[in-house]
Amino acid sequence: MSGLTLTKDVLTDFGYTIRSEVVDLSSQNIGDIAINAFEDHEQLTKINLSGNQIEFIPLGAFSQNAKLTDLSLANNKLRAFHADVLNGAVGLETLDLSGNPLESFDVSLTETLCLQSLNLDNTGVAAHVQLKRVGRCLRATWV
Repeated sequence: MSGLTLTKDVLTDFGYTIRSEVVDLSSQNIGDIAINAFEDHEQLTKINLSGNQIEFIPLGAFSQNAKLTDLSLANNKLRAFHADVLNGAVGLETLDLSGNPLESFDVSLTETLCLQSLNLDNTGVAAHVQLKRVGRCLRATWV
């Protein structure tokens, strides 16, 4: 991995406090996320980490972010995305994974979350995942 490791201290250095509702760290050369980077930031509703160098997100990285509604991880280097990354982010409505070289995607996350928008454009799995609206939620299946 290359680039900056995102930690609690880095969030503070960028001026984000535990009361922040929005974190925009797009295009900051972030290569890694510490598992506890967001744990004290329970008020977060939006996180933008697009345009970085992130290859891996630890399971439970957003476990303390129940108010999170919008997460953008677009245009990183993610090869896999596991549903457990979002354990605890029960309010998530929008997930953008576009522009990542995904080789695997855990469709079960659409069973546990009520996503209203899931962007898989320009990923390695876009042609293999079918999205269907069930009520106000999206459901994904492999095709």
